[in-house]
Amino acid sequence: MSNPVTIGNAELWLGDCRDILPTLGKVDAVICDLPYGTTQNKWDCPLPLDELWREYRRVCSGAVILTAAQPFTARLVASNESGFRYSWVWHKSRPTGFLNAKLQPLRAHEDICVFYDAQPIYNPQYGFGAPNHVSKSGKPRTKGRSENYGAQYEIVEEDTERKYPTTVLSFPAISPTDVLHPTQKPVGLMEYMARTYTDFGGVILDNCMGSGTTGVAAVQMGRKFIGIEREPKYFDIACKRIEEAQRQGDMFINGAAV
Repeated sequence: MSNPVTIGNAELWLGDCRDILPTLGKVDAVICDLPYGTTQNKWDCPLPLDELWREYRRVCSGAVILTAAQPFTARLVASNESGFRYSWVWHKSRPTGFLNAKLQPLRAHEDICVFYDAQPIYNPQYGFGAPNHVSKSGKPRTKGRSENYGAQYEIVEEDTERKYPTTVLSFPAISPTDVLHPTQKPVGLMEYMARTYTDFGGVILDNCMGSGTTGVAAVQMGRKFIGIEREPKYFDIACKRIEEAQRQGDMFINGAAV
């Protein structure tokens, strides 16, 4: 295990996360694209989830947000059923699975599973339009009972412009000409997760950072970042991308004249 590379407010480790995680202190959230075990890439081997959850529980005080796709999603949720709360659906602009298009539907989404024990930071990313969170009378509802779920207590403010987010998020997939990693996610998607589950200045951990997309998102959103990657090729790419994101952030902070 080598020493970390520090780039601004990002701390980047080259090595196996199973060796590095036990050395880390507390973070505010984990946002990670774990290997699903669904490709032929040699690095795409699922991590031992029991061991991973022990470290996540020790190091993370907030939400653990993990991307997934079936059948890995089912295995991931089953590995920590008591901590699983809900999932987002990332709707991709480019479906995959064309080789089997005559046998089964194309894959146009991936899952984003959210785990926590106690209520974490949650900053809803509002949309705009007709409100979908007031009662039919037009008045806020603060107490109610559901036949399915029993008594419910909520504080809902009437709002004629903002819409609370739904679980379906649409972000364009990375263009094949711009792909730096086979399972690379859009920066915008990871920025959305960073804004939702951390506050400005919070610490985000990605223990399988690949080409550094979550790190770029964290830096651009004013968060601190700890990233771990065991493949030297992708670690180098991540360092360059995060360094560029830091540089762009410094230019923004120092003003347009920079």
